[in-house]
Amino acid sequence: MSAKALVTLTAGFMIFWSFFPKGAGALDLKDEIELGREVFRKVQENYRFLNSPEVNFYVTELGNKLVKNAESIPYKYKFFVIDNDIPNAFTIPGGYVFVNTGLINLMTNEGELASVIAHEIAHAQARHIHRQLEQQKTLMVASLAAILAGALIGNPQLAQAITTGSIGGAQTVALSYSRDHEREADQIGLRILTTSGYSPYDALSAMQKLSQKQWQGRPGNYDYLMSHPGIAERIDYLSVVAKKLGSSSEKKSIGLFPYAKATILGITNDISGLDRIIRDAQQLNYDTPVVAYAQGIRALGMGSIYDAANYLETAWQTQRGNIFIATKLSEVLVRQRQYEKANSVFTQSLSLSRENPILHYRYGIILEENERFSEALEHYEKALSYSDFFIDIEYHLGTVLGKLGRLREAHTYLGDHYAKIGDQRLATFHYEKALSLASSQQDKDLIQRKLTNLKRRGEQDQPKERKF
Repeated sequence: MSAKALVTLTAGFMIFWSFFPKGAGALDLKDEIELGREVFRKVQENYRFLNSPEVNFYVTELGNKLVKNAESIPYKYKFFVIDNDIPNAFTIPGGYVFVNTGLINLMTNEGELASVIAHEIAHAQARHIHRQLEQQKTLMVASLAAILAGALIGNPQLAQAITTGSIGGAQTVALSYSRDHEREADQIGLRILTTSGYSPYDALSAMQKLSQKQWQGRPGNYDYLMSHPGIAERIDYLSVVAKKLGSSSEKKSIGLFPYAKATILGITNDISGLDRIIRDAQQLNYDTPVVAYAQGIRALGMGSIYDAANYLETAWQTQRGNIFIATKLSEVLVRQRQYEKANSVFTQSLSLSRENPILHYRYGIILEENERFSEALEHYEKALSYSDFFIDIEYHLGTVLGKLGRLREAHTYLGDHYAKIGDQRLATFHYEKALSLASSQQDKDLIQRKLTNLKRRGEQDQPKERKF
């Protein structure tokens, strides 16, 4: 996290407490969830989310699998992938869990990634942030006073220096709490991991990889200014527990992990990274589709669309229900203008996975491009309940509904799209247009609520474009 982002997020916590009644009791779950929504907005403004529905869906499915084995579930968990090379993961109030692409790239199997996500779920399950906020309430108010002092002085550099210093002071006082929380999260996370069918050695190997990258640490000062306890301490603990719970010879879980990793490397056109996946997959005797998929992504990066199509079709013939293979193959076929063949890929894949929102969304795009608007609409609607995965699904819905002459619905969805990406002007335009076209009182009330919420958000702050 950049210094600017850190100040922004911490200020969000402090502002929250400044409105919290003096002498109030414990922070309840409702307040914590509301705080989470506000912090999430700050995360959206300061981080770039990965624009890959397939990877986002995979991480969410993996996270949900782990959540099912948590002992208590205080929130409805949501998982997001941030496009950032730093290997990291974090959680915020309300059950929001974030995973960096750098973390996925660093891991070598699904179990290792699952171990880090399980650790973050453990933080949320134990409500560590809730407990930390309760303990740091007076520190946060003091830090807010420092920020206001810097602002009143009128010196941005001084304001930032004061803010940074006050945050550092608050962090130093509170570190003894977070260390205890981290140890507890390691214990809870390991239970979640092993109950979900993964080896405890996955957690150990993940921590060893993070140690090599000096994750969230500073050389020579690992145990002092870190939000997590010392890496060496955690490795020692995990090593002892892993020996008690499992065998190092256990088969590693493959799942869709190598496909997600290859997709991320393809987005950045990391040819050497793809070569490593191919080499590692061959050494570990992974199934042929993994190698063929990575070779297909590599070929695309090298500009050889013909070779990419051949590799991807080889992979798809073995795993027709694999969303990574199906969507990437169809994308290549469309680029080759082989629309009927792309259509066949989706129809066969959907016959094996009828409810998969990624397949419906991708198929909808192909149908829309071929002006089969009614069919596209049907598939977009089936994917809509997973709209967090798609930055533009509301835009596509608005477009096809407009083509079909359903203008009130079209403008409503277009308003939703622009509200989602932070363009208040265009969102207002489309909502007002939809309101003028609405005939039923129910529709008018719905659109008016959207306008009211949009206006309220605009009054709170100037919305920034969501980064994808």
